[in-house]
Amino acid sequence: MLSIITPVYNEEAYITSFLENLMYCIQNTVLITEIILVNGESTDDTGKKIEERIDAYTWPIALCLLHSKKSRAIQQNVWVIHAKGEIIFF
Repeated sequence: MLSIITPVYNEEAYITSFLENLMYCIQNTVLITEIILVNGESTDDTGKKIEERIDAYTWPIALCLLHSKKSRAIQQNVWVIHAKGEIIFF
């Protein structure tokens, strides 16, 4: 399994295209993939945009919306513990 951990903060303008490009890149992989999006409590509609996309994907990819006020490095390190993949990508 491949785990992709990405912190996001106020990415409303870019998050949809980021997810679309990411899904395009991994849709043909033989690895089961989980995507962990760590939302640092954005003040824009980043969380809403992510929630709208979660239901749009039908292949076996888990999109997780997580909230944390900690720095990006701390967020990544904390969620490495929760990642299920043998391969972890930031």
